Amino acid sequence: MAGLSPDNRVFLAHYAEAFREKEQLAQLATEFVGEALSDRDYGVHLVEGRAKSVDSLRVKLLLKNYSDPAVQVTDQIGVRVITYYGSKVDPIASRLRAYLTVDVKNSLDKRENMRNEGRFGYRSVHIVGTPSRNSLRDGRWARLRGQTIEVQVRSLLDHVWAEIEHELSYKSGIRHEVAFKRRFSAMAGMLELLEGEFLQLRAQLDELTDMHRDTYSQRRERTVPLDAARLTALLEVLWPDAPGWRRRERVGAPLPVSAATCTQALTAIGVTTARELEYTLNLRGCQKFVESYASNSGLAAEEVSHLVMTAIVVGYRDDKAMRDFFAPLLSEAAFSQIFARTDDSDASAREGESAERGK
Repeated sequence: MAGLSPDNRVFLAHYAEAFREKEQLAQLATEFVGEALSDRDYGVHLVEGRAKSVDSLRVKLLLKNYSDPAVQVTDQIGVRVITYYGSKVDPIASRLRAYLTVDVKNSLDKRENMRNEGRFGYRSVHIVGTPSRNSLRDGRWARLRGQTIEVQVRSLLDHVWAEIEHELSYKSGIRHEVAFKRRFSAMAGMLELLEGEFLQLRAQLDELTDMHRDTYSQRRERTVPLDAARLTALLEVLWPDAPGWRRRERVGAPLPVSAATCTQALTAIGVTTARELEYTLNLRGCQKFVESYASNSGLAAEEVSHLVMTAIVVGYRDDKAMRDFFAPLLSEAAFSQIFARTDDSDASAREGESAERGK
């Protein structure tokens, strides 16, 4: 291996001098990417950034012997986005391309290479670019003007495989035998199959919820204890046009409290079946709370989300339980106002309805 060329040596020295600034820019780039993905749920596990270390850059320069390293080393600032499912990689990549002026020549989809060659292995989307003119209108990112950022997007399972492969194969510097490489390929294939199994399990959960929805539509199984799937299905039957957990997840904007937590909250106040939940929702006092929330929010009553509907039921029965389970909603004025207005007459009405329910 030849030594560093004069141009590469000068570039490396300048990079070492500016490394602290590069680290600051990498942190800013991480925040920039995180902000770009903050408007909806992309199933992101982690967004992390780094400036390429001086030692790593030295090795790269020795291997590549670039003619113009300042331009050709595109990963001086790198950001990695790890998502739980491979199905989220493309939506994330698409979103990031809207925030970057993409260097198409240096960007690549390594999944495509694997598919075309019929191989298993490192699957990641690499997007190289500079922050676009539109994104730079936000003054927070001004220091990133003209800075090249390489963003890697991959699933959590692909990340696990890549880290292990990097540690045992690439980083070790050992020239492994074919049998060793075949084992790595087999591991990658198993991880790909495992990710497919996870996606199928998610699909089965949807199918289970659909089955419960059909059952409730026929007014059956109304005394069976609620769980997250049954609660989701029941509210989709009662308020089909209101934002529910599944609808919000499909558009990447999940409700802030899960259906599972809502089921626990209902159990805590003694509402455990579809019959009991529908009975409570139909009480005039509870309906008044729903109408007040809708009015405060500028919505029709049938447009109130399934989450808020559940929280109102819990709060109507037990204010303390509502505050314990639904803290994220309390910062919403339209929600907190309906409980701030509760007076003694509301409490008396609840006691009367509770007595009627016990008959």
